Amino acid sequence: MKMPTVVLKKVSSGVNLKENVLEAINNLGGVSNFVKPGETILIKPNFVGDQKASLGATTDLRLVRILCEIALDFGASKVHVAESPATCYATEGVIEKLDVVPVLSDFGDKVVFTDLNREQIVETEVPDNVFLKAIPTPAILAEVDHIWNVPKAKVHYVDKITCAIKNYVGLLPNDFRLKVHQTRLSHVVASLHKIFPESLVVVDSMIVGEGEGPLNVCPVDMGYVLVSNDPVAADVVVGKLMDFDVEELEYAINAYNIGVGEARLGEISLHGLAIDELEKIKIHVKRPVVGIVGRYKPFNIVLGGACSGCLTWLKGTLEGWILDGTMQRIEKHSTKITVMVGYNAEDERFEKHVNSGPYLVIGDCAPDKYKYDPRVIRVEGCCPGHKIPEALAQIL
Repeated sequence: MKMPTVVLKKVSSGVNLKENVLEAINNLGGVSNFVKPGETILIKPNFVGDQKASLGATTDLRLVRILCEIALDFGASKVHVAESPATCYATEGVIEKLDVVPVLSDFGDKVVFTDLNREQIVETEVPDNVFLKAIPTPAILAEVDHIWNVPKAKVHYVDKITCAIKNYVGLLPNDFRLKVHQTRLSHVVASLHKIFPESLVVVDSMIVGEGEGPLNVCPVDMGYVLVSNDPVAADVVVGKLMDFDVEELEYAINAYNIGVGEARLGEISLHGLAIDELEKIKIHVKRPVVGIVGRYKPFNIVLGGACSGCLTWLKGTLEGWILDGTMQRIEKHSTKITVMVGYNAEDERFEKHVNSGPYLVIGDCAPDKYKYDPRVIRVEGCCPGHKIPEALAQIL
């Protein structure tokens, strides 16, 4: 059984990043442990949206390029850089804005970008999942020899951080991803790691994202690349660097509970500094604001038993509007927009609200008497996902 190991490398501008990454991988036994001549690699970055790495939202392309070089240097026959962004984004637009293709084109046909939304989907058995017998997955996951997981370290509204474990959300087909985008998502992703374990984790924690993650983050210079053979251990160490305790990391803990990796700090071999030194270098990053009722002044938020899926999409859209100035422009019009979300929601001022401005009812679980009222804008789905920002944008 492999020893769960995490290697921390402090990096700075002007330093050869490839040398740092190679040195870190050598501390895990060398690149030959993670690729052999003739083998194929799937590199999974975090390209969840079209925000640049310098903003703290996506994986640094320099790191992706370096890993492609390393894979080819050690004999890989093919490298797939594979991703499926958040469902509100077209993959082509994200890849164009992040300049992915020009970077990969330098390698010829040895390195390709693989849009997971266009891949064949197969049903993959899930022996250890309590409530699912199978998960739809891109066929390519079973065809490659190795998966190299290359996440961005940042905060998230659903979990405290999004890093190695949660990066596998991007491997799920969009329709299924939305279907399970509630509290069960962390359990589905944990099973996905068990079926398709990554052999190598390389975390971009050079510039991390704080605040309203996953997309409306602000950049914080942390200055580390973290390399590991264990996604749970990687998340635990990243969590400590960002001042989160292990017990707060839902995705990592759920993966650990089904045997994916090591969540106990004392059982992780840490290179680069001692475990107790993590306390000295950690940065207390800003967390997402938890409450939404009353936060967005032009909006009446009518809450029922809303799940994390709908709340994440709703909150993410409105927080983005705060950042880009849209919220302030809406406030000037003094129109109140009402949004109902969640099962068993009750609006005892419904007639007042529906007659004074636009009224959105989000999700299939909303009470029938509201969602079928002809005066409301109904946002169907469970989870509606990208339909939420689309509906909100329409009312503007």
